[in-house]
Amino acid sequence: MDSTGRVIGAAGLSIRPDRHEIELGGRRFWTWCAYDILGIFGALRASGKARSTTPDTGEPVEIHFTGGQPEPAPLVLLLPGEDYTACCTSAYDDWCPNSNLFHTAVGARSWAADHAITAEVLTLPEAAERSAARWRPVVTAQPA
Repeated sequence: MDSTGRVIGAAGLSIRPDRHEIELGGRRFWTWCAYDILGIFGALRASGKARSTTPDTGEPVEIHFTGGQPEPAPLVLLLPGEDYTACCTSAYDDWCPNSNLFHTAVGARSWAADHAITAEVLTLPEAAERSAARWRPVVTAQPA
């Protein structure tokens, strides 16, 4: 919620600029973590692009998606070891800052070690499959 109580984000997707930017259907949105980027595109089977920065170097990265699949890119996803629904008081504050894209698995592991984070390093296709499965129920939920 913003300072006036309006909902500006839910389940990892936001209408206010945040950590990671995505373009879907010509519109810009933001996600709380890199895991959400891959999950949203995958669950929607959407085409578009995402932008982020690597936390180890601060370099910008961009991923293009076609039909929900990330196009080949020399990137990996660092996925924190604990499920965000079980580990944290706030997924946004405690889990999402540790789910990021990196140029190399070595860079991701080094950053995780420096921050005392237990995590997996996944290729983009592996991460897309796992995160899309997590997001699919969110995008297919029927209103009550």
